[in-house]
Amino acid sequence: GHDRVWAAGPLLPPAEDSGLVAQRGGPSSIPAEEVLTWLDGETGCSVVYVCFGSRTSLNAEESAVLGAALERSKVHFIWCVREANGAEGVMPDSKYQDRVAGRGFIIKGWAPQLAILRHPAVAAFLTHCGWNSVLESVSSGVMMLAWPTGADQYA
Repeated sequence: GHDRVWAAGPLLPPAEDSGLVAQRGGPSSIPAEEVLTWLDGETGCSVVYVCFGSRTSLNAEESAVLGAALERSKVHFIWCVREANGAEGVMPDSKYQDRVAGRGFIIKGWAPQLAILRHPAVAAFLTHCGWNSVLESVSSGVMMLAWPTGADQYA
């Protein structure tokens, strides 16, 4: 390294400041308390968080396959469904939320990601491996399931 360069980071809000943690990245499309209350009802290290960031979106086929896999796995999960432009994402079908009710929490739009990742019920993070997602996951001690899409890396 260079003797005049000091690396600092990651610069994330402290866990004690729940307001900053919940709002990191922008306002959530649902109250942070709603998803955190749902997580409070789950056992430790039992939930998979699925989110592909703000610039990556799944097409209808990818969304259907991922949705079917989550449904068949019987794993408890939070799935943040977004389109690249920030609009609501593509759900596998109109009855999907009913079929996964109780073990699947769907967020349509922006999620309080850092607050989710810091919750003790979260065991793994299915991610596109964007810079912020990687920093937040590593700093929270959450294992990543990597699905690189080309935004921050070569696909």
